[in-house]
Amino acid sequence: MVRRWLLFAFVLLLVGCQLRRSVVCSSGGYVAQPDTTRLVSLPASVLYVLAREYESVYDSTRPKYYAPESEAVRLRQGMSMEKYMEERLMELFPHLVYEGMLRKMHRAALSMLSEHRNQLQVSSGEFSDVRVSESLSGDAFYPYQGDEREAVFMSMSVAEKGVYDKLNALADSAGFARMCDFERIVVEDSTWCLDASMLTDSVPYFLEENLGVSLLLSGIGSAMFYRVIQSKARAEYVAECFYPGGAKDGMRGDAFKHIYVNMLLRRYTSERLAWLIMDVYWEAVGNNAPCDMVMDLHNNQIGRSRLYSEFRGDDRYDWKSWAGNVLRFIEDTTSNSAYQSWNKELPLHFIRAAEEHANPLHYLYWNKSQP
Repeated sequence: MVRRWLLFAFVLLLVGCQLRRSVVCSSGGYVAQPDTTRLVSLPASVLYVLAREYESVYDSTRPKYYAPESEAVRLRQGMSMEKYMEERLMELFPHLVYEGMLRKMHRAALSMLSEHRNQLQVSSGEFSDVRVSESLSGDAFYPYQGDEREAVFMSMSVAEKGVYDKLNALADSAGFARMCDFERIVVEDSTWCLDASMLTDSVPYFLEENLGVSLLLSGIGSAMFYRVIQSKARAEYVAECFYPGGAKDGMRGDAFKHIYVNMLLRRYTSERLAWLIMDVYWEAVGNNAPCDMVMDLHNNQIGRSRLYSEFRGDDRYDWKSWAGNVLRFIEDTTSNSAYQSWNKELPLHFIRAAEEHANPLHYLYWNKSQP
């Protein structure tokens, strides 16, 4: 009996070593130890693939289920997604990720949600009964029903579908994703003048996530997480296409980006989740000056609530036409904007007082500079 258990333990150890070796593309030199006081941001594409990897380990319809490494994971009964993802992240980012980091992130996110929970009871009607708001907007929640239907639901472009398929293949195949697998992926879409590397560009195709990891650890699932990161990516590259270099620091392009991403998040997830992602997590990680934070929060609400139906119109799938609707709204500064003479040095109480007097249907911006 003892010999049998020793043999079993040896097999698990051997498989574990094979898994660790599979994540590197080449041997390197000294690896710096991670700073255990930091909660670092990580590439959203990697987080998505690792979350889907975990799901594939337990899904007998996918090739990864039958890999010896997957069997080793299943033999570790009760292994959570948090534990699996953290071990894989420590393999991929040994200089950044440390044991217990994901638990810290999750606790920080939950604590932040608790602090902001009173905002869910606002009297403005933004968070009205979900069934009523869905009925009025025609946006009934759409659950994941397979990759092909997901691509149709999000009306993925050819470029987006190509990225989606490549990432899913990484997660579902018998092998386990390595950093060089991500680095080889390049996104090209002439419609938006888009030519971006998945990881190596200074502004990657998918943004990095920090507190957003908590969404996965709360059980949102990889498919819903992908809707989130795809929405953010769209808002980034469409805003940059419409306002080259002008989608930051209080500019009109920044207003466009926040209105549009909140629209997308509401359409593909829910109004409440859009609030959590953009009003709570985004602002917490961004460490914005008061003028930027208040501007963002005001414009977020316009996109996901106050003018959502007007921007979306009758078409529930054409996200490109939604972008055009938001663009026309932003460009009509006479009718739709409320310019503020703010700067990054003004205190929060002054900024908030000015925002309270602004028309709730007008977007805010404070920087008229041209890039």
